[in-house]
Amino acid sequence: MAKIQPFTAWRYNLAKVGDPGDLLAPPYDRIDPFLAEQLTDRHEYNVVRLMPGRIALNEQNSEETASNLGATAARWRQEAVVIPDREPGLYFYRQGWLDREGRHRLSKGFFALLHLETERERVVLHHEADWMSPRVNRQPLLAATRLHPAPILILFADPEREVMSWLTGAAGQTNPCLDTECRDGSTHTLYRLTDRDLIDRVARTLAEQKVLLADGHDRYRTAQAYAAANPRNPAAQSILACFMPIEEDGLDLQPIHRAITGLATLRPDDLLFEMSKIFYLRELEKKASPAERIECALRELAAAGAAGKTAFIMGIAGAAELLLLEVKNDAAQLILPEGLAEPIRDLDIALLHRLVLEGPLGLDPRRRELGSLLFFENPYDLPSLLESGKAQIAFLLNSLEVPQLEAVAQANLKLPHKAVRFFPDIPAGVVFQNIDPTAGGIDGSAR
Repeated sequence: MAKIQPFTAWRYNLAKVGDPGDLLAPPYDRIDPFLAEQLTDRHEYNVVRLMPGRIALNEQNSEETASNLGATAARWRQEAVVIPDREPGLYFYRQGWLDREGRHRLSKGFFALLHLETERERVVLHHEADWMSPRVNRQPLLAATRLHPAPILILFADPEREVMSWLTGAAGQTNPCLDTECRDGSTHTLYRLTDRDLIDRVARTLAEQKVLLADGHDRYRTAQAYAAANPRNPAAQSILACFMPIEEDGLDLQPIHRAITGLATLRPDDLLFEMSKIFYLRELEKKASPAERIECALRELAAAGAAGKTAFIMGIAGAAELLLLEVKNDAAQLILPEGLAEPIRDLDIALLHRLVLEGPLGLDPRRRELGSLLFFENPYDLPSLLESGKAQIAFLLNSLEVPQLEAVAQANLKLPHKAVRFFPDIPAGVVFQNIDPTAGGIDGSAR
């Protein structure tokens, strides 16, 4: 089952770099060029300088980018910008944040190393498909920096809250090694816990269960490839992870919406005719402003989801109003592949891909990965995507729930790429995992 271990974290040398609030950054795939520039300007040691954003690293420049970032990582080690802790431990972590309704939330978890397992071992359960290109492009980066600056997110079962009770109690008896507030109002507090009995109890508890890979599929795959290429490097056989209980109240799931571009021909009337064979189509109430249109659409979409219907919102460039699409169950079941198993068969995002993207729109996986499929998280971006010409069609979805993801993963199935977004992001730069055996402060593989 899941093998975790304490580790000697590398952390920012606060005596040298100052306020840590300006040093942290979101995971790489949340960083667009504008945010990358902001973070770079914010502080000369912001962690974004060790990790390109989702646009910066591609097949054309990955080797050059990796070489530059590798030199930065080496310089930071040499100049003691980042330094190793004195001894291995687990790191209890609290993050305060504001949700989209403006409510204060608190998330709790802990950092440790997770032994890299193959999927056939069915220990670290994956819930979504990943794309090849991010993995290929990130491998030179990991080889050059030999640092994991951001954790993957792992969910584990703690129904009685035993593990979190142990960690909270231990943290209450020590001072935090990091306590900062970022410009977005989020707070980050970290406690280093080195008690061997505590560490062993936590490790034994997780060794009795499988865990769910919630976020970081690309990074996990990249680490697996690096580990396979470096079997004699024990530190490379594990990956930095933030572990949170699957029952954690401080976690939110949000949908990741879809937009389509690059269609050679788009005849809306023909498309709607084909869609009407599978969906009930209803034009939504006309509203004066784009924001009001989206508010109305979200209300209708939520109501359909609450009624147990598979539904999504569709907007077409040049069309006046949005449409609510509800699946005609009988028609859908006739054209769904027989092998589409139960845990995934009725999920909105799976049916959108099967019945629409792979159906009337004809987007095969290769075209989706090459850029015909766009992702956006703010539903209020839909009108501007269509009006600007960046997208020809866009869809809004309801969110999934953690038990649905767990059921998909337990059944060894995969949702489409970028199925959901977990909130809050676990930022890069809180702790680093060093996998450079020449740098010191390195840990062996999990026991």
